[in-house]
Amino acid sequence: DWRLPELAEQLNEIARGRHHLRNAGVDLGYDPEPGRISLSTQHSAKGKEWDVVFLVGIDSLWIPGDLDDTFLGTIDFMNGDPTAESRAALLHLMEIESSIYPGRSATDSAHIDIICERLRLLYVGITRARRVLNISRSQQTRRYEKEYDAPAATAMKIIYESNRDYKY
Repeated sequence: DWRLPELAEQLNEIARGRHHLRNAGVDLGYDPEPGRISLSTQHSAKGKEWDVVFLVGIDSLWIPGDLDDTFLGTIDFMNGDPTAESRAALLHLMEIESSIYPGRSATDSAHIDIICERLRLLYVGITRARRVLNISRSQQTRRYEKEYDAPAATAMKIIYESNRDYKY
């Protein structure tokens, strides 16, 4: 029932760090309506299906191919991911297992977990489509007032190659 200004405000809230749309049908027995466009995050799409799904921004910045790739949140001059390092130190002080992989730094361990989680979310997004799936990516992105190339996610090459010879 939203009009365009209300949807635009919700998108602004998401861009500022909110993780879900308010009143988006969560836990309300969601059923897509014919002729209506639904906007969802991959997190909130679990358990829902649509005839046509568009996944956008599936590039190497979202799903890095290895630990040497650029990760959103990593600050070069701080030599890592301050959030991951802080979390690991806090868990260590609280004597909780810090989930640091053997032989890896807190930053590398957090990045491995990020790649795993984003691959799980990609799977969720892909499996929401009943008939048609469209996946897009950015060719460039802007960080720190500069343009950078944004190659396709490595996972997309694997998906493409596995489906290349499929007869539709």
